[in-house]
Amino acid sequence: MIDRYDRVYFERRDREIDRREWIEILERIPRDVKIVLEIGSGTCGLAGFLREHGFQVVGLDISSYAVNICRSRGFEVVQADARFIPFRDGSFDAVVSQHVIEHCLDPKKCVDESARVARIRAVHVVPGHPVDDPTHVVNYFEDRDLVALVRNYYAVIAPEGAPRDWVVVIYR
Repeated sequence: MIDRYDRVYFERRDREIDRREWIEILERIPRDVKIVLEIGSGTCGLAGFLREHGFQVVGLDISSYAVNICRSRGFEVVQADARFIPFRDGSFDAVVSQHVIEHCLDPKKCVDESARVARIRAVHVVPGHPVDDPTHVVNYFEDRDLVALVRNYYAVIAPEGAPRDWVVVIYR
């Protein structure tokens, strides 16, 4: 699985990423948040955007290629699996991800881990429509899938999914 996330994968992802979702994520992070963990930081595009908006960002990615790129760009980043985030409970004010949960071997565990290390909020963007990406464990999420992922939390799911992507916000 880790071998799939190489230079070719990230070059394609960087070309195709929807930067409008960065604004949707930013709008859901409270202004008093200081430190953010980005799960699946990739080449740190979103992390850079958040840093430009005044946040201290720590990245987490399973790919050694991505970790090396982020570090070369001056980011603090940890190589780890999102199912086993190597930080204490409440270590970050907020946790964010953009199109990562669908890559997790156990999406519920990834969401639970994000909520565990988030002190205030976790914000995840996930696909609400079929996607042509062989690295997805879950091709896309329907509303019932998302309800199952966040059933243990106070959460808001927006907008309506297909044909758009979902934004899942977990409040701590």
